Amino acid sequence: MKARYDIAVWWLGLFGCRSVSWVDAPALAPPSPESGVALVAQLTATAPTPCWLDVQLDSGDHQRRIAPPDPAADLSLPLLGLRADRDYDVAITCVDERGRVLEAELTWTTEPLPQPFPTLTSFAHDPARMAAGYTLLDASSDEVDLLLVLDADLEVVWLQRAEPPHLLTVTTDDDGTLLGNVYPSVLRMDWLGSVQQRVTPSATEDVDVEVAWPLHHEAAPLPDGGVLGLARRERDVAAVPLTYDDPATTAPGRIVDDGVIVLTEAGETAAVHWLSDVLDPARIGFDSLELGRDSDTATDWAHANAVAPDPRDGGFLVTLRHQDAVVKLTAQGQLDWILGTPSGWQPPWADALLTPTSEVTWPFHPHAADVTEEGRVLVFDNGNVRHTPYDPVPEPEAAYSQVTAFDVDAGSGTVRLAWTYRQTLLGELFAPTFGDADALPNGHVLAVFGRTLTVDGRTNTEAGRGQSTAHLVELDPQDPADPALHLVLSSRRAELAGGWSTYRAERIRGFYPWEAESL
Repeated sequence: MKARYDIAVWWLGLFGCRSVSWVDAPALAPPSPESGVALVAQLTATAPTPCWLDVQLDSGDHQRRIAPPDPAADLSLPLLGLRADRDYDVAITCVDERGRVLEAELTWTTEPLPQPFPTLTSFAHDPARMAAGYTLLDASSDEVDLLLVLDADLEVVWLQRAEPPHLLTVTTDDDGTLLGNVYPSVLRMDWLGSVQQRVTPSATEDVDVEVAWPLHHEAAPLPDGGVLGLARRERDVAAVPLTYDDPATTAPGRIVDDGVIVLTEAGETAAVHWLSDVLDPARIGFDSLELGRDSDTATDWAHANAVAPDPRDGGFLVTLRHQDAVVKLTAQGQLDWILGTPSGWQPPWADALLTPTSEVTWPFHPHAADVTEEGRVLVFDNGNVRHTPYDPVPEPEAAYSQVTAFDVDAGSGTVRLAWTYRQTLLGELFAPTFGDADALPNGHVLAVFGRTLTVDGRTNTEAGRGQSTAHLVELDPQDPADPALHLVLSSRRAELAGGWSTYRAERIRGFYPWEAESL
């Protein structure tokens, strides 16, 4: 389709401008106030015949060109990627197949950033070495939750303001819409904040699709347009440890059971694989005996916080915070292997433990395990406690979090530690909750130390900041001491005592499908 646009431009140059009139002149409008979306202008216009649209925006210090590849007569396009607090000149051109030109000149002013807003401080920032695209992340505080998109210059170019709970695990699917989880639902949303589909246990709206269980933590796009997520239920089991001090003493109890759920593109449940069917419901880690969300009786046995598809065989990697483990399920939902400390695993589950072939620091209370195209497993290791209720209490050591990469040989049942990232430019960080580690197309890894409480052994409050800070690091595993990005989201303690946190971040290829394809 782009070739047709080039032909039209050639025709225009050969035969001169053949102007025609708009049926409905171009107009710009903001998103609805209820959406919470800012830094977007919705362009609408009607041409007499289909034409190729070209929009060029210029604020003096920022230029942006948006040119959809397909012609249309009824034009409706959100103008995305605009920076805050700018006055943009908007030049609109539309050329049809006969070389006839429609033009318009408009202006648009973007809003200033809302308050409160995190202070963005970069300790490393090299756009030339960063993986291409934009960074999509959540920024949460005690007062407000935000979804943000940053461009390569770390300027905010899209945001949505929402009251808690925040939208988790947001990414973009192939058609450029947003996909995320807001407990207890998975939803698809466009960049104007309009919900296109909500899969939920309490369907009330026209866009809702009913599911039998609450959905939490995850919404991962699948190649067929479906979604991979996590469901939760409560289940009575024969044995639950009564205390962390003596996990061998058990009694019948009730647990929160997590399940890997596969949803079709239409939102229907294609499969669900419950973890207590393949793992030991009597094994616990620290925090396993705390009550689960929305429950007065069921303990939070596993606390699955992420599931990622394995592109090699259709299986699933599930991250279990309270089991201090990453487990691999087959495409049919059977247990393949367990990556984690061997403490407390009894037969037959112990048979699935991966045996290390090198010195290994096992992850504790991990988040967001992912598998690369080469099969390497990335894990954000939060590092809580660093032992289980089945181990002797070790000598105390400074708390730290890290990103770890493992090479798993499922055939031999072995695992090798490929590399770790622990020493950042600011020293060791400890983020006991939240976290992420994503492989990027350029071979780098985008790591999120999501709710960091200490930096180089010092609390944020001691340093005059809010209690929590979020650190986004794009690192090259071959040269981790020289990251392409180390960005910190923070607040001054006097302004926002709780600080800011980030659950996950994604590097997205673009706002529009054709923009992603061009990178």
